[in-house]
Amino acid sequence: MISRGASEEQVRSAITSEPASPVKLGRFASRQTFEFNGISPVNGKKYAFKTVEAIWVEEPTEIVLVSTKVFYHDRP
Repeated sequence: MISRGASEEQVRSAITSEPASPVKLGRFASRQTFEFNGISPVNGKKYAFKTVEAIWVEEPTEIVLVSTKVFYHDRP
């Protein structure tokens, strides 16, 4: 998660404040776009925005994060 450029706070925000879309195997995906104005840790280029996508599953007592994807871009 951190190596891709997403903080725990951003992942938590994507899961709790954005609509969830069902994906396969009972998992859900939530994504949120944040202002970035920084250098991507992936390719070293500067981008204005990043979108954090969390793939998660809801267990009886907790939400389990399965994967995190971060997309860097210049348009919101």
